[in-house]
Parts: sequence; structure tokens; C-alpha cells
Amino acid sequence: DILILGEYDGVQMLTPRIRPLPGAVVTKLDVETTANVIGMPSKEEAKDGTTNVIGELLNAEQVPLCMNEAKFNYHIMVSGGTGSGKSNGAANLIHQALRFGKCVLVHDAKPDYSFVDKANTDKLVSSVWERFKKYNLQPQRATKVIRIGFYRKCDPAQVDSVVGFRASDFHPEMLNILKRR
Repeated sequence: DILILGEYDGVQMLTPRIRPLPGAVVTKLDVETTANVIGMPSKEEAKDGTTNVIGELLNAEQVPLCMNEAKFNYHIMVSGGTGSGKSNGAANLIHQALRFGKCVLVHDAKPDYSFVDKANTDKLVSSVWERFKKYNLQPQRATKVIRIGFYRKCDPAQVDSVVGFRASDFHPEMLNILKRR
């Protein structure tokens, strides 16, 4: 079963215009070329033995998904189906961002990340971590977590800080002063 993503001309990936004819020679790109084509950073190893790998590309054999500091200057969204690895991928992203000294804001509507400050040692995903040992990846916990809740929308006992207000919480004269500034 072959999924044709495009034609690589040695410089860039071109949109496939025609399918290869039967008997045509088709090759799979190597790891380095695949990373270059999609603009992914190279794998780097830190002095402590950890790497900048957060996972592997789906449908690509042994292609590590790597991050560098520049990638954290943009918004990042993690999406996928149930059981596809979003939580573990997000945990790895958070870990990498913190290694680069970045501030991470996680909006968690469900709340799946209520245990982000604890390593994911769930037995159901232990086989996933085995796959990533070659990148020195292991269950990580987020450090320096500050939980922020929204006023009247959270249990204050479950968060570190409550933010937000409604205009009705203020006297009209005070709002008028703020409006003039």
C-alpha cells in the first residue's frame, strides 16, 4: 500500500500530477531528506543525554519529530483522535519548551492535563515509551506548574490563582474612570 505525497526533485517536494506507471522505480525518502522537506529541525543530543525528539512522524519509518527553540516562537496545536498520543506528545512538547526556557500556556477544556505535573507511568502506555527509548525519551512531568482558573468558573481550591471579572462586579463610576483612560 503506497501513499504518494509528491515528487521530490532533489530540492523540494512537488505536487504529484500523475501516478507512477506500473514498473516505475519509486523510492522512499531517507530520514534526513524527509526532515528537510517538511522543515523539521535535526535531532540534537544534549550534554545530559536527552534529545530534542518529541515523538515520531506517523506513516514514516523511524523519522523522529524534533523541536528547536525557534519552533516555540509560534503557536502549537496538538490534535488527533482518541488514543493517538496527544497527551504524551503534548507532555513532550511542554518538556522541550521548558528546556528552552519558554513559558507554556495549556488551555485544557476537559481537564485532561490536571496531572501534567506527574509523569505518565500508566501501564496502558508503557509500550509507547519502549519505542522511544532510542531517543532517550521517558515519561516526564511538567515543573513549575501554575494552575489558573476563571472567576466563578472554577473551584478556587483546585487552582493557584483565579483571574477574570465581570463588569457587573464593579461600581459604574469605577468603570467610567477606566473607560476615560
